[in-house]
Amino acid sequence: YSFCTLLGTMLTVIAAVAVAYTVEDFMGYTDRHQLTAGDASTVYWVEKKKGVPNIFRSSFGGSVWETAQITQYTLDDGSEITILGATRDDVYYNIGAMDGVNAYHRVSGAACTFNSASLQSQVQQMESCVDAVIVGPNGVEVFWSGATNPGTTNVGHCIIAQNQRCLQTATGLFSVTGSVSSFTLSPDGAILAFQNDRAEHGFIGIYVMSASRVQYVAPSYDADVAPLWMNNTLCWRRIRDMTGTDGRDTRCARYQYCQGEPAFMIMAADYSMGPGLVVKFTNVRKLYENYVTGYPEAAGYGVKAMMAVGNEILFGTEEDNHVKVVAVDVTSLAKRVLTPNACDNQAWMAAGTTLYTSNNCDNIDSLGITATDIKTLQTSSVFKAQPHAYAGITESGGGMAVTTGGLVYLYCTWNTSCVFQTDKAVLSKDTFDGTAVGYVMPELTTFQSEDGVFTLHAQVFKPKNPNGKGVLFTHGGSHRQMYAAIHYARDYSNLYAQNQYLASLGFQVMS
Repeated sequence: YSFCTLLGTMLTVIAAVAVAYTVEDFMGYTDRHQLTAGDASTVYWVEKKKGVPNIFRSSFGGSVWETAQITQYTLDDGSEITILGATRDDVYYNIGAMDGVNAYHRVSGAACTFNSASLQSQVQQMESCVDAVIVGPNGVEVFWSGATNPGTTNVGHCIIAQNQRCLQTATGLFSVTGSVSSFTLSPDGAILAFQNDRAEHGFIGIYVMSASRVQYVAPSYDADVAPLWMNNTLCWRRIRDMTGTDGRDTRCARYQYCQGEPAFMIMAADYSMGPGLVVKFTNVRKLYENYVTGYPEAAGYGVKAMMAVGNEILFGTEEDNHVKVVAVDVTSLAKRVLTPNACDNQAWMAAGTTLYTSNNCDNIDSLGITATDIKTLQTSSVFKAQPHAYAGITESGGGMAVTTGGLVYLYCTWNTSCVFQTDKAVLSKDTFDGTAVGYVMPELTTFQSEDGVFTLHAQVFKPKNPNGKGVLFTHGGSHRQMYAAIHYARDYSNLYAQNQYLASLGFQVMS
C-alpha cells in the first residue's frame, strides 16, 4: 500500500511537472504596433517577439495580401524600432536603445541608428534619434534635433535621394533654446512648423526653408503643441491645465493665472508670405475650448491628435465624461460632435469623408470599430466588439489604415497575439496559442464600490486546478484601458499574462 501510494504521488508530481508552464510561456505572445501606410496598397508594422523587433510589410495585389519580413534583427539587446515614415517601396526608421516601454520614448543621449529597409546606404549612427521623416513635395525629407550645449537644440535636415547617403549631405537649419519636436511642413514644402518646449511652456515656431529664419506664432504662457497645416491656416493645441506623463505640472494650480478660463483650446492663425520672406500671421483665433482639467485634450491613442478634413479640424476631446471626436470649421467656427453617443472613442482616423473610430459603444469592456460619414453622421459597424475580442487600436498609434484591400486594423483575442487584418484577410500570421500554455478565458464581472457610488469592472481568472486561494490584482486605468484579452500595449499585455500565470498556479484572480 505504501509503495503504491508513493508511486502514485511520484506519478502525480511527474504529471504536474510535465504540464508546468513558465513565465516565458505566458509572455510568449508577439507584440505588434505602429501600423503605417506606405501607399494605398502597402502597409508596414513592427513586430517584437522574445525581445527582438523587426519590420514587416504587406502589399495588396488586387486579390490577395502578400506579407514579408523586411528586416532581419536577431539580437535581444533592449533596442526598439520607431517607424518614422514610409513609401510604397521603402520604410524609414530609428533603431536604438530605448526605455523599454514605448518605442517613441528614447533614452536621453543614447545613440540611434537611422535606417531604411531597402537603401542600406542610409544607415547612420547618431547621438540623437531622427525626429521626423516627411514625404512631401520636395521628396523624402529627414529632420532631427540634438543638443550640443545644455538647454540649446540644433535642428538638422537632409533630403533622401536614390543611392545617396542622406546624412552625408546634411544641413544645419537653426538652433533654439529648449527641445524641439512635432515637425510638419506646409503644403508647398516652404515652411517648417515645430513645437518648441521650454520647461512647462511650449511654443509653435516656424522656419522658412529658403530664408533661414525662425519665427514664433502667437506665443503665450501656455503649452502650445502639435502644429497642423490646413491650406493657408496653421492650427495647434493650447494647453493650460494638464497632468501629463511627461513630468509637466498642472500650470493653473501652480500659477493661478487662468482660473475660470479654458484648460485646453484649439487655436488657429491664417498666414501669408510677405516681403523678405517674412511670414505674416493674422486672425489668430480660438476654434474650441474645454474646461475639463487633468487630461482635457483626450487625443486618444490613435493615429493623430488632429486631422484636417475639408474646411474642418477634427480632434479628440473629453466631453460629458466620454472621449468624443469633434469637428470645428476653421472659418465659421461651427462645432459638430461626430460621435455623440455616451461611449469612449479610444482611437480614430479619417480617410476621405469617412471617420473610423475604435470605441466601446457596443460593449463597455471591449472595443469595436465604427465607420461614420463625416457629412451626414450616418454610421455603420466595421467590427462589432466582443467580450473577449476587440479591434482597432495599438500602442504608439497606428491602429488602422485604409487601403485598396480594405480597412486594416488590429484584432486581439483572449488567447492569441494581436494581429493585423481586414474583414477578409489576416496580414500578420501568428503561432502563439495561449490555450496550449494554460490560458483560461476570464469572466467579465461588475460590482459596486463600498460607498455605492461606482460600478467597478473586473475580470475573474478561474484556475483549472484551484488551490483554494485568491489574488486581488489591481492595475492602473479604468475599464476603458484593460480588456479581457491580450492587450495592444506591452505593459498591459504583461499584466494580463501575469494574471494567467497566477491562475495556472491555482489562484483565482480578481483583476
